[in-house]
Amino acid sequence: MFASKRDLMLAIARRPRLAALYAKVESTRGDSFRPDWRITDLIEASRQPTAPDPGIVLPDDDPDMDLLARQVRHALQKPPRKAVDLAARPPSGPTCGGCTAGTTAP
Repeated sequence: MFASKRDLMLAIARRPRLAALYAKVESTRGDSFRPDWRITDLIEASRQPTAPDPGIVLPDDDPDMDLLARQVRHALQKPPRKAVDLAARPPSGPTCGGCTAGTTAP
């Protein structure tokens, strides 16, 4: 989540089944992966010819991945634990539009 767009596209291309689980959560909950990027958009970008070459692609067909997929499907049947609009909010914190940083009071 804290990675660059390029690194996220590499991770998505290397672990497509895991990325699909993220997309399932995003679409079911109406939430976004990050306020500035939807996982579905990153998946699409990772499939473009201009996307970075992932090198290897992990099949994600082991029992651990199967268990994770079942857990995600089960969790999505329950109500969300947080309001889904939280991820869509703009970043909070001071902005330069009204700050007085670097100035002295009269």
